[in-house]
Amino acid sequence: MRYTLIFLTSTFLCASGQQIYDSFTTTWDRTSLFTYKNLSPSPINFQSGVPAGDAVINLTPETIYQTMDGFGATLTDSSAQLMYNMKNAASQNYWDLLGYLFDIGDGKQSAGFSALRISIGASDFSASAYSWDDTSGDTSLSQFNTNSVPSYAWTVLADIKSIQPSIKLYVLPWSPPGWMKDSGTMKGGSLKSQYFTTYANYLLKS
Repeated sequence: MRYTLIFLTSTFLCASGQQIYDSFTTTWDRTSLFTYKNLSPSPINFQSGVPAGDAVINLTPETIYQTMDGFGATLTDSSAQLMYNMKNAASQNYWDLLGYLFDIGDGKQSAGFSALRISIGASDFSASAYSWDDTSGDTSLSQFNTNSVPSYAWTVLADIKSIQPSIKLYVLPWSPPGWMKDSGTMKGGSLKSQYFTTYANYLLKS
């Protein structure tokens, strides 16, 4: 889906009889980036409507535009470590936090996250760089494993699933293993062409 973002500016509140002369536009294909345009001599004119207190929002639940897998966030190593430390230092606060974030029970005053992303190997929010196969040259991926994931990440993830068993988990790539990159490390560099197939298989195993 393509979008064009238009920002309108005015020195007044947008009420009846007022006009907008200035716009800043960014197009979906980046051919226009926050580009200024003066709308004179054809400004946008604001007209009177119903009083703010009488405004009505009409909902049409029978009209479906798209389906959603869920709403949520990413569980990074750093956030998992923070919550794990909270579990040890203030257990009730920890469970209250998880309940507020992930409990989807009826009547719960919670965010009700139903989806969660986790990275394949380390991300920028990890204490160390690791992948799920750090054995250099292992093109067969025989040494593929998740043992390098910090234990506190698994603990927090298990606790989240105990509150929200049906949560949808999405694994996302962050960096190929360092030995697959021209830099020899996960910190920077590009994937070597001879490892395109290996990396594709690495993602499939994830």
